[in-house]
Amino acid sequence: MTELLPCCLRFLGDPPPPPFFHKRLEAQLALFDRIASVPGDVVELGVGSGVSLRGWAHLVAEHGPGRRVWGFDTFAGFPSFAPEDGTLDPALGKRVGGETEIRERPVTEREVAASLAAFAEHVNIRLVEGDITSVLPMDWMHARSPLALVFCDADTYAPTKAALQILWPLLSPGGLIVFDEYGHDPWPGETRAVDDVAARRYFGEFARLNFPRRGERGALA
Repeated sequence: MTELLPCCLRFLGDPPPPPFFHKRLEAQLALFDRIASVPGDVVELGVGSGVSLRGWAHLVAEHGPGRRVWGFDTFAGFPSFAPEDGTLDPALGKRVGGETEIRERPVTEREVAASLAAFAEHVNIRLVEGDITSVLPMDWMHARSPLALVFCDADTYAPTKAALQILWPLLSPGGLIVFDEYGHDPWPGETRAVDDVAARRYFGEFARLNFPRRGERGALA
């Protein structure tokens, strides 16, 4: 599907995304290819400015009709930290109200929704605002949708652990959960959450994926 990358980039808004996002979009294409025949929705936990979510929306519009795209975020920065998240560092956005993409302020739910307007006629997109540890259990109690792909970019311990416990049972056979910060030392909470939950139950196959951000590092699926 890599030939779709230029088309996908045209839908990412103005100004265009920074260069490292091109690599991320290539990784999104590769991940979507792996779940092309897997039934279920696509979920992103930790939407940020919405660039990755727009990538998923475009892929669903072109190749996954019938799938819904879900985006969960506080849209107000990190609400809290657990001891497993390690030392806070405002320079990395690692503070209450901060976020990993350093901006003057977090992007609001309304702003992200506006950036997704081009897909509204073709894709069922739902943005859910609030602390993931609170809104995820409530929302999925009603939805209970089968899932093909969960992209976890929540960065911290509590929402990552909640995502695994709640969403893993809803994965269709062959589905994927991808952790963007796994093994990334400045953000140990995501790694601790995966390891803690995995120690208590069998999750099937784990593999390192090349999902670059501003530097080269991997994600776990």
